[in-house]
Amino acid sequence: MRQNTRQRRRILEIIENTCIENGDTVQIPDGLEGAFVGIDANAGMPRGVFSRELAIEILMRDGPMEYEDAVEYYEFNVAGAYVGEQTPLWIHTKAYVTTL
Repeated sequence: MRQNTRQRRRILEIIENTCIENGDTVQIPDGLEGAFVGIDANAGMPRGVFSRELAIEILMRDGPMEYEDAVEYYEFNVAGAYVGEQTPLWIHTKAYVTTL
């Protein structure tokens, strides 16, 4: 839990220093701070960008869940959750991380 709090503070610091103006905020899913990869500021309202693969790894580690259960939980409860205009953007990162 302490790690998540530290990560959350660091993400908020990044957000404040990059693109947040006029009191805008970015949604950060609880417990999935380690999946944060950036900010989408092109759509008007800034949105947090998170890695699908990192989120699944976190769910497997902290759940604890088997891979299939973590994917199902992610798809239904995380990626499928709508929290308004600032719903986080989930991207596939595995292919990019392994090719760099």
